[in-house]
Amino acid sequence: MPEIVPPLTEEEKLAAIAEKFFGISADEGYVLEFFNNTFLERRIGMTDNFFADINDEWAKTSPEKGKGQKKDIPSLPEGVYRCILVSNELGLDAEALKSTSTGSKGVKIFFKVLTPTQYEGEIIDHVFWLTLKNLPYVKRDLYTILGYEIEDLNQLLGGIFAGKTAELKVVHDTYKGWTNLKVAWFLPWKEEGVQSNPVEGSVNF
Repeated sequence: MPEIVPPLTEEEKLAAIAEKFFGISADEGYVLEFFNNTFLERRIGMTDNFFADINDEWAKTSPEKGKGQKKDIPSLPEGVYRCILVSNELGLDAEALKSTSTGSKGVKIFFKVLTPTQYEGEIIDHVFWLTLKNLPYVKRDLYTILGYEIEDLNQLLGGIFAGKTAELKVVHDTYKGWTNLKVAWFLPWKEEGVQSNPVEGSVNF
């Protein structure tokens, strides 16, 4: 009787594809995921000084002036949403990402819609890619969300986001036939009664 082989999990399939066709495998402390047409190492454990190679440029960067990525299938219409930042299924309010194709590093954060109430509970994730070109815009947007300036990028992985609130504009962005959610800009916003800087714990989804 032939041996019954259990089907591969989605993570096992992804890892096999990445290994066979791209010759890449996840380092310890990471799992691979496919995001925005590229493989990424998704951080699942704490890594000291993850952004050490970018911090010097960060310190020299001035915030961009003015206001200011994507989901596979847009579940929200274009519009303005008021949100609270939450933790993901791993209990992280920020995930460190690294593109296996470009080497670029980034941080993904998660917004839970509060209003309009008909979309309450929907999740909007956003990745800040920390490339030299993007640093002024990232510095601007992080100040808008947090209310203070980050001096060391490794602070982004220290649980500083959960419970913060913001207003953001969502648009639909089509690229190579795929329409995704994209955050066009952020504005500061705080709902009365919402604790924007919890002492411990976080809001999960």
